[in-house]
Amino acid sequence: MSDPYATKKATTSAQLAAKVKKLQQLVLKTKLPGSTQKLAQIQSLPIYSETEEVAKILKEMLSDLSTRLSVIDEVDAQATKLVSDSYDKMVEWEQKLVKLADGNRPALSLAPPHIR
Repeated sequence: MSDPYATKKATTSAQLAAKVKKLQQLVLKTKLPGSTQKLAQIQSLPIYSETEEVAKILKEMLSDLSTRLSVIDEVDAQATKLVSDSYDKMVEWEQKLVKLADGNRPALSLAPPHIR
């Protein structure tokens, strides 16, 4: 009897090896085109514990990338604020210089020609 929905999963490596051997016999018996390649693919799949370990590593990588992105966003926000504050200060200094220059215009008109 076939188990198409894998309700009878192998719980040990010996049971899994027995199922693979049974599958090999079936492939040799039926000689369907491409079945030997598919069987080879099934046998080369990583075992479940390796898959779990890969998933764990990938989750750690995602967590690390998420942390790095949040740090980059925070640094970007700080840099944007610094640029804005610097620009505001530059405008303030320009205004002070313009006021100073406007205030000194009468004094310049009284200055000797070689200084003007």
